[in-house]
Amino acid sequence: MNAPVVVFAVGNRSRGDDALGPLLLERLGDWLWTRGLAARFELFEEYQLQLENALDLEGRELALFIDARRGAPRAATLAVVAPSAKASAGATHALEPAAVLEVHRRVTGHEPPPAFMLGVRAENFELGEGLSQASQEALGEAWPLLETLAGDPRPESWRALASTFSDEEETTMATRKSAATTKGSTGKAPAAPKQGARPAVAKQPAAKAAPAMKETKAPMPAKAPMPAKAPAAPRAAKAPADAKPSPPGFEKLVMVAEAAYYRAERRGFAPGAEMDDWLAAEAEIERLLAGR
Repeated sequence: MNAPVVVFAVGNRSRGDDALGPLLLERLGDWLWTRGLAARFELFEEYQLQLENALDLEGRELALFIDARRGAPRAATLAVVAPSAKASAGATHALEPAAVLEVHRRVTGHEPPPAFMLGVRAENFELGEGLSQASQEALGEAWPLLETLAGDPRPESWRALASTFSDEEETTMATRKSAATTKGSTGKAPAAPKQGARPAVAKQPAAKAAPAMKETKAPMPAKAPMPAKAPAAPRAAKAPADAKPSPPGFEKLVMVAEAAYYRAERRGFAPGAEMDDWLAAEAEIERLLAGR
């Protein structure tokens, strides 16, 4: 049986601030272990999100994605993620979380678990660089938020916390719009009001126990960002002899993932068309299965 909560940390430890997600995941593993909560969480450190990550959502009650966000307006933010076939590839990762959720919906025929994105402000993604000073500060602010989420892993609690960030962002946008309108009519900008208080979260020191983290793939070798990077080939499904039967749609997912991979290979793995590859491969496999 899968753990109720799955956490994906997306990033490359060798690329400056892109290490924010893995670093937070490592600290979370320590924290869960010392508090006896490790069995309720399954942690995945991923260089990039790919189609097969849809399988990792099966049987979960909650899903959390942690990722560095270049130019984010705040040090740390929490947002609800909904499935979307229109989600495009990010600047550094093969798929966005919304696209992974959509793949899960298409393959299994039912809704994915409630999903959230913990974004951490980042500035520098240069190969071989360490964390920037700004991201070190953002890391310190993101941890209490992650600690609060892990301490109360319920969908309603996470939604309530995410709404505080959404409400604050809407208030900030309204204030800026009002200020721009006032400045346009008077020629002077009014003083900016103070932003609302951030949600209270308990801060605790990092635990030093061994992390209880499971990595599904070895980190991929870091490469310069200029050429398009080819994604890893779809993972082969392996199970012991006494394992339970594969879940519905599993065989189809493997076939579609392989077909999508080879479609991407034929176009040189150019980013931005991953979901098109998947939809075309899905139609191809459905025609194949219908002809059996």
